[in-house]
Amino acid sequence: MNATDPEKRNNQLRQARRRRMLTIKETAKLVKVSPITYSRWELGTQKPRLASLKDLCDAFEMPAEKLGFGDLLKE
Repeated sequence: MNATDPEKRNNQLRQARRRRMLTIKETAKLVKVSPITYSRWELGTQKPRLASLKDLCDAFEMPAEKLGFGDLLKE
C-alpha cells in the first residue's frame, strides 16, 4: 500500500476543503502549517497534532469526527 492509496486518503477533509473552494496552500495558511503538512493529512500519511486539529476544526467550523480525525480525540 502506498501513500496515495485511496483507502488511506482522508476524503472527509478533502471534501470539506473543496466545499469551501480553498486550495491546499490557502487551507494550510489558515491552520498555520506548511502546504506539505496539510497535503499529508489529506493523503492520510500523517495526522495533525491536537493544536493543529483545533485550528483545523475552527477553520472549517466542523468537529474533528466530521473531518476524519475522531480517532485522535480518543488517544
